[in-house]
Amino acid sequence: MSFDSIKKILTTEVIREGIMRANAEMNAIKLMGVAAICLSLSAPVSAGETQLSIAFNAPKKSAMDKAIKGFIKEANAVLAGKAKIVRFKGKKGGKNDKKITKNIKKGKIDIGVVSINSAKAVRKPFGVFELPWLITDPSQAKAVLASKSGGIGKKIKRWSGRSKYVLIGKVNRGFNYLATYNKKFIKPNDLKGLWINSQNRGFTEQALKVYGAKPGNSDGFIASLQDIAKKRKSYQTPPKYVSHKPITYTAAFIVFSKKNKSLRGLLMTKYQNKKGKTKWKWNETGKGVASAAKKAANSSWELAAAEDQKALSKINKNDKLSITNIDLDAFRDASVPLYQKYEGFVNGGFGTLNQIRALTGVKNGT
Repeated sequence: MSFDSIKKILTTEVIREGIMRANAEMNAIKLMGVAAICLSLSAPVSAGETQLSIAFNAPKKSAMDKAIKGFIKEANAVLAGKAKIVRFKGKKGGKNDKKITKNIKKGKIDIGVVSINSAKAVRKPFGVFELPWLITDPSQAKAVLASKSGGIGKKIKRWSGRSKYVLIGKVNRGFNYLATYNKKFIKPNDLKGLWINSQNRGFTEQALKVYGAKPGNSDGFIASLQDIAKKRKSYQTPPKYVSHKPITYTAAFIVFSKKNKSLRGLLMTKYQNKKGKTKWKWNETGKGVASAAKKAANSSWELAAAEDQKALSKINKNDKLSITNIDLDAFRDASVPLYQKYEGFVNGGFGTLNQIRALTGVKNGT
């Protein structure tokens, strides 16, 4: 092979290597640019602030959605310079309350907002909120959740304290109503043989069975007024009848895991009580965050009232959907076995039920 041939080959290789190196460098620059853009989009916290994740499930622009977003805004004002709460949506946070609770437990998210009904898996006493026809209007719900004037707020705090979670606050999630597709109902016997979806395998579903109904979806369901008014696509046919009183009430808890040492240290201070036991209390930052939760709770009632009124207006305008004045006393009388079951199911259940009865007008023993 001649010298010129060798020179030509070497020159070609050098050029090829140079081109490859240049392409590699260009790709690296592009990747760095993309990474920088992604980082700027996914970095909601300022330098020196810790990101705190929160997850909750609520329809967009619903009362609860607005209330929790209000809590995040107020809490972030308190945490400024120390931490920032950022919402994790979908699979990242948890598609439902059960998933959110698991993610809190596993440390995948810092703060979760879960239904008080879901809390039964943590502490049995919370099952009281699954009992049917017990709390039937906002004034009763407020009184029951209160820590004074006969409410069970202190008990809720104590039940939470005995769990693996720290309760930051509680917000109103709303009421659930009984609706049927074709059959009008006034008394429990009217539900006999109907297939009704309770969306709850606890006391609510057991109550429907006591009334003679069966777990299913072909004859009716239990849902919020908003869902009933929307006539969701998942319904086979639009509902025709809805109870004038709600069957259950639902609140939601804002909680974090006791195992989350960094968050607990940020919001709480450790101390020794008179018996020498280690306890925790809110520090100034924690008090501010808890106050933000209280503001969210107050706003949630006003927002829910407006939301319910809007849903009722839609229902009243729909001549194919009517509100049924049920015999509330008859339904409560039929629910006695469930009330008694709760009393036997939970230590101190009788006292808790009596407190709620005194506030809601449910007769003792019925």
